[in-house]
Amino acid sequence: MIKSAPVTAYDNNGRPRFKERGRPGCYIITKNGKTLYVGHSKRDIYKTLYRHFQSWNDRTQVRVTYNPNDTAIKVRIIYTNTPAQAATLERALIIKREPRDNPQKLLNYTTTEREETIYEQFTHLPTESIRIFEGETPF
Repeated sequence: MIKSAPVTAYDNNGRPRFKERGRPGCYIITKNGKTLYVGHSKRDIYKTLYRHFQSWNDRTQVRVTYNPNDTAIKVRIIYTNTPAQAATLERALIIKREPRDNPQKLLNYTTTEREETIYEQFTHLPTESIRIFEGETPF
């Protein structure tokens, strides 16, 4: 896994800061240190992440969007080795961080249930999809 530092989604010239395409990963959107949203992409984290900073007029879908000009909003990307690893990491981060804008029912779990769910998710991963992460934890 490779993680970025928490930074704004766009650089000072209004261009997307994260340009790598076609990779699975997980992302965390925060504002003033509080987690707003955690998401993942199995195929292209670039496309998935930047949809949260675009206007969305499709009434058949609900999407959480954020102001791209708000410099208090920071994004951290964690590139993963596999799509399954991205989905599992997202679930663990939702349990750990309790993001304000994620609708998942995991937010209602007790602490013990959360810990058990995280354990279950990570113990069922095939060993070839797990890499030892040295240094700070990715969350």
